[in-house]
Parts: sequence; structure tokens; C-alpha cells
Amino acid sequence: MKASESLLILFLTISFLTSNAQENKKLDSLLQLYNTASENADKLSILQELYDSQVRTNLEMSLKYAQEEIVLATKLNDNYYLFLGNFNLGQSYYLLEKRDTARIFLDKAISYRQNNKALKNNILINSVMAQTYYYLVEDNKSLTLLDKNLKLQDSLNTNSTNTYGNDLLLKARIYQIQDNVEKQLDYALKALKVFESNENHLKQADALSIIAGTDTRVGEIKKGLDHHLQALEIYKKFNDKKRAMVTLNRIGSLYVPLGNRSLSKKYFEEVLLSAKEQNLPDWEAIAYDRLGGLEVEAGNYDTGIEFLEKGVAILRKNKSKFTLGLALLNLGNAYYDKKNYNKAIQILDECLSISEKNHIIYRSHKFRSASYEELNNFEQALQDYKKFIAVRDSVWNIDKSKQIEELRAIYDTEKKEQQIVLQESEIKLLEQKEKVSKLQKSLLGSGLLLALGLFGLGFYGFKQRIKHNKLAKEKVDAELDFKKKELTTHALHLAKKNEVLESLKQKAEELKKSETSQNGYQQLIRTINFDLKDDNNWENFSKYFQEVHKDFNSTIKQKFPDVTSNELRLMSLLKMNLSSKEIANILNISPEGIKKARYRLRKKLNITTEDSLQDLILNF
Repeated sequence: MKASESLLILFLTISFLTSNAQENKKLDSLLQLYNTASENADKLSILQELYDSQVRTNLEMSLKYAQEEIVLATKLNDNYYLFLGNFNLGQSYYLLEKRDTARIFLDKAISYRQNNKALKNNILINSVMAQTYYYLVEDNKSLTLLDKNLKLQDSLNTNSTNTYGNDLLLKARIYQIQDNVEKQLDYALKALKVFESNENHLKQADALSIIAGTDTRVGEIKKGLDHHLQALEIYKKFNDKKRAMVTLNRIGSLYVPLGNRSLSKKYFEEVLLSAKEQNLPDWEAIAYDRLGGLEVEAGNYDTGIEFLEKGVAILRKNKSKFTLGLALLNLGNAYYDKKNYNKAIQILDECLSISEKNHIIYRSHKFRSASYEELNNFEQALQDYKKFIAVRDSVWNIDKSKQIEELRAIYDTEKKEQQIVLQESEIKLLEQKEKVSKLQKSLLGSGLLLALGLFGLGFYGFKQRIKHNKLAKEKVDAELDFKKKELTTHALHLAKKNEVLESLKQKAEELKKSETSQNGYQQLIRTINFDLKDDNNWENFSKYFQEVHKDFNSTIKQKFPDVTSNELRLMSLLKMNLSSKEIANILNISPEGIKKARYRLRKKLNITTEDSLQDLILNF
């Protein structure tokens, strides 16, 4: 037996060692092979195994092995490993959050794959390529390639492999980003099943994390917490520090709405220690931000601001724009809560100068407007309030437009499916007619029977057409009804905004003629305070609301006579399927206040923790 063949057999034997107890032994054996191997294809395989063994636990070492893989693959002119080596290097830089450097190597991987026909139909290469597009935020390309690859694996009956599970899991991640909870859960569960059958524990943890995300998205916080805790146990067992740290952060965040702030603090402190150990400054800043937020909410402003300032200082140094904008927003809000309004304005000025995300921008204007009001700078407060309304409205319109487009896409898909069903029915009808025709030749004397048979078939086809036309019409009516509701909701929103602005216009005209401008400006700001205490606005809201959701208020009052007017307002907004954030903005109260209001409402309606308040109200 040749030495290279013996080396390959030994390498293949090592690759099957997967249990936690064998991980160190496997790594030692790989290193021994690596140190003795010649510079040939066998060594490329060993480098790939070394990379895979280190990418979750030691990113610096994974970079080293990926770089060596590229050098050797270039020397051997091996396009397969040139593709994998550049992808590996790009993936490691991506996980190190060096996205610009990652893009360089991921683009190189794409070029190697596109320029080599031999790599086109390789299942593993397709899977890695889909991940490449995912890292480059080209989700549609990634999904298209994943669909093709999954079908290919189904046809080859290789749909129980880890590659198949990886493709399912990546689809779940993409649908998570696209906020498609149903598909996210579907593909994550399928992936989990594959990884459980293969005893791929780390991938099981990845799938559990995504499933936990669907749990929390639909309000099942305790269930999501359980899944995250299961994933954390696996990550810690296999020393996957980065994913363990991310999961610690998610667990800490989930304990906040559950009211257990001491456990939240414990997990955020673990995130901080892990980030320092791994030299991940952005995550260190995130931990400081979370800890600072907890202290501020508890009224410990000095301690909270100290944590928040540490996080902001790290992010300023690293120039992480989005994360810095969010951290500055939280810091500005903390100074506002502490009643240091000048400092709050200074921080929010910086936040607005770098922020690119609309939700950060409009919240910054809101808090800065409130700060100016406290300093009696009513003119500046008014300007910021108008900016807050304008940006918030644009975000609202974009979100609603997306919802309408999603509904239209669903409708079009279902319509096509109905057309296919109709065509299949017509084909069956033709087949039946053909059979009758043959029967006619053999039963010439049975004319009456034949006539009745043809009539029956014709009646069947006619009945089927009526049925399918009715289904299509119901779908059209459903879409039109949805649009009507969305349009009415939008009209309500604009009506309220215009009502406030018209009031402001009148007040401004009065100020021109008044000498007591200071009192006038103060009165103007009171009018600006979202005008939510004016019951006339809610009377108008109720009138419009009843036109769309007939008998909703009377049904609620009949079933729950103790519901107050404020609780009925909250239920009306929940009926419109608005998020807690949108409801908080409309009612001008904090998200925490919305949570408390929902909790009180659940108690009054006698809803158990297993039942969904949103589902109950939507069903009325």
C-alpha cells in the first residue's frame, strides 16, 4: 500500500470521530497528520478538517488554516480547495465581524465557482455557495440555490446528510431575517430532525436557537427560553464560545419581560466576560449597554450611565455606526430620565448625526423634543416633534406597504394553485369523456345510457367550474376587504395627525397676536403632547373603527362589561394587529407601560398564560 493511501485511510478514520470526548484526540491526530503530510491533495483535506474543527472555538487558528489552504491550493492549482479556502477565510472574517475584509474573500470564492464548470453541480459546493450569498446579504440568490440543491439531494436520496440539514437550516435563517415566522419554524424543525438523526450536536443547538426565535416572536417567551437554555448547554459542552455568548445575551434579554432582572444581570455579566475573553469589542459594548439599561430602569442612573458610557466609548473607537447609534439613543434616554436634559440633547445630537436607521432617528427626535420641552425651548421642541412624526409616518407606510405586497403575493400564488387544480379537473373530465366514447362504440344500443352519462359528466364539470370560480371570487373579495381595512386604518392615522397639525396652526396664529408668547408656547407644547387626552379624537377613532370592525365594541362590552374605556382603546389597537411599539407610540406611553396594560387586561379577561391575548381579540 502506498504511503499516501495509508495517510488517506487514517484521515478518513479520524474524520468519523465526532463525540465530545474524542474532540481533543481528533485534533491531536489531525495535527500529527498535518505535520507529517506531503504538500498534496491529502494535506488540503487535512487543512479543511483543521479549519472545521477550529472555526467555532478558535477563529484566529481557523484563519491560519484557511490561509494555508489557499496557498497550497494555488500551488497545486486545485480549484475545489481554492473555492473552499476563500470561503473559509471569508467566513472567519465575517464571524470576527470584519465584514469588508470578509466580502473580498467571499467574492473570490464566487469567481472560482462561476469560472469552473466542474464545481457547478457539486452538492457541497452549492451549499457553501448559498452560505456565501447569505453572508453577502443576497438572500434571494441564496434561496434560489438552496431550493435547487435540496431538490437535487431529494432526487439522489441524500436528504438525511448534514449538508441537507445545513441547507434547511440556512433557509430557516433567511426566513428569520425576512420575518416569515411560519417558514422559519418549518425549516428549523426539519433541520433539527436531520441533525438529531446524525447526532450532530452543535447543529442541533443552532436549530434550537432558531426555533427559540420563533417562540419569542409569537409571544411564547418561556418556551423560547427553554430552547435557548438547551442550545446554551450544547454550546458550552462543545466549547463554542461565540455562539454561547450570543445565546447568553438572548437569554438575558428574555428574563427582562419575565420580570427576573437579577437573572438578566447574571447572564449579561457572563456576556461581558466572554466578550473580553474572546477580544470581541462590539459584544463587550453590547453587554455594557444591556447592563446599563437594567440599572437605569431600576433607577440607578449613575451606575447605568457609567455602563452605557463604557459601551459608547468602545463603539466610538471601533466606528460601528449602527450599534453606536443605538447605544447613543439609550444613553441619551438615560440622561433624560436622570433629568440632565442638556446632556441628553448633546448625546442625541451625536446619535442623529451618524444614524442611518429610521427607527433610531425618529426615537431620537422624540426624546430630544421632550428634553427641549423640559428646558422651556418650545420652538425647538416643536421642530423635533414634527420631524419625529414625519419619520415615524414614513416607517409606518413602508411597513404597511410590505404587508399589502405580502398579501398580494399570497393571493397570486393561491390563484395559480386554483388554476392548476381547475386544469387538472378539466383533464380528468376529458379522460372520462374519452372512456365514454370507447364505451359508446361497444354499446351502440345503449344510447339512452350514454346520453345520461355525458350529461352527468357535463354537469360535473360545470359544477367544478362554479366551485373554483367561487373560490377565486372569495380570494379577490378577501384582498379587497383587506385593502379597505388598511386604507381605513391609514386614513385614521392621517386624520389624527392632520387634526393635531391643524390645532397647532391655529395656536400659532393666536401667538402672533398675543403678547404673552411664553404662556402661549407652553400651551402649544401641551397641545403637541400627542393630543391623546382629548376624547373627541377617540370618538372619531371609534366611529371609523366601527365602520371596519362592526359590532366589535358592543361584543366586547357584552362579554366583558367591566372593561374600561382605556382598555377598550388598547383592545381596538390590538384588533388592528398593531405591534406593541406602534401602540406605545400612538398612546404616548412607554413599551413597558404597554406590557403592564396588557398584563392587567389579561387578568381582567381571565386569560391563562398559555392563551394569546392577541389571538383572542383578533377572533372577535
